[in-house]
Amino acid sequence: MVLCVDEKSQIQALDRTAPILPMQPHLIERRTPDYVRNGTSTLFAALEVATGKVTAACKPRHRNQEFLAFLKQVARAYPSQELHLIMDNYAAHKHANVRTWLDANPRIQIHFTPTHASWMNLVEVFFGIIERQAIRRGTFRSVKELNAKIRAFIDGWNTDRPIRSSGPKPPARSWQKPTVQQLRTQTTSPAITRTVNGPGQPANSAPASQTRGRAVSALSGTGFGLGIAAFFLFGFPVLGPLICIAAIVFSTIALLQRVPGASKKDMVFAIIGLALGAIYTLMALIWAVTGRM
Repeated sequence: MVLCVDEKSQIQALDRTAPILPMQPHLIERRTPDYVRNGTSTLFAALEVATGKVTAACKPRHRNQEFLAFLKQVARAYPSQELHLIMDNYAAHKHANVRTWLDANPRIQIHFTPTHASWMNLVEVFFGIIERQAIRRGTFRSVKELNAKIRAFIDGWNTDRPIRSSGPKPPARSWQKPTVQQLRTQTTSPAITRTVNGPGQPANSAPASQTRGRAVSALSGTGFGLGIAAFFLFGFPVLGPLICIAAIVFSTIALLQRVPGASKKDMVFAIIGLALGAIYTLMALIWAVTGRM
């Protein structure tokens, strides 16, 4: 059994000088910056890596005497199992009293984290959770209230742990990189095409939004081209510049707003641009042939 062991020292029992104002619509929770310190407590915890179960004790100090008493509590919680305890290099963990007791209990093995790497210990994650959810925003008039809140949180934590099944484990899934041929087959699969296009559409047909986008591109480009060509090839009739400019404007708007799924609004702009370009081209042709407008 692998357990992560550590202590969270100097947990302050803070009492605010005024009640905390709860969160309201458009207002965050508010509390006074000044407080009354009613003492401190130290939380010793052993986190079971396999299940997340926590064995804990609250002590007034964190000397080797308190740590040894906690080790004995852990040994009583797991009376017949070989224990591997992971902890940091704190001086109390290496005290002579602790070493003597460990020598007398060979089923308990100690494994130290590297120097300056106590953050690697998994129990530090639990300390962060209990700090955020039970301690930081709490109001405690005494150390007794603080310890009661910590014990209540740990009891709830152990109660809500998922039960690990002792039955056979499901087979592990191995992932293999697909080949190029598999990717091509998946891309052209009718089922995938139907999923992309949406229900009720043929497998190989493009969505309506894509068809509309192609129509916008064709209409706006045609109107733009007709307007420009007639403007430069057939001179400057009276209404020619205005109609040509309007065709260019509407076609340009349609081109700028065009996306793969063009909207009906873009279609209207493109059709107007095409119509104006066609009208102006027709007027310019009549003017060029007859010599009058």
